[in-house]
Amino acid sequence: MDGNIVGFSLGEIVGDTLFTHIEKADRDYQGCYQMVVAQFAQQFAHEGVHFINREDDAGDPGLRTSKLSYHPVALLEKYTVTVDEPCKFCDLAD
Repeated sequence: MDGNIVGFSLGEIVGDTLFTHIEKADRDYQGCYQMVVAQFAQQFAHEGVHFINREDDAGDPGLRTSKLSYHPVALLEKYTVTVDEPCKFCDLAD
């Protein structure tokens, strides 16, 4: 915007999926996030790319709403694993 970077995205194509690992934008510019998402998809979702995975929304309500607005074909379950005892084999790595 006026010669300044106000947003960027970082990702990669694996098989038929464009994975978006990072999306960052300056919220002071209305519509900046929407533009970053749209332009990233437009530039890299070419022939052979059938899916876009914007990855975990980390519980952010705005990002969740944005992701759902694209009508995903699937949402994966997320799990948290808690280990009560340390690994008894960890000392063997030294």
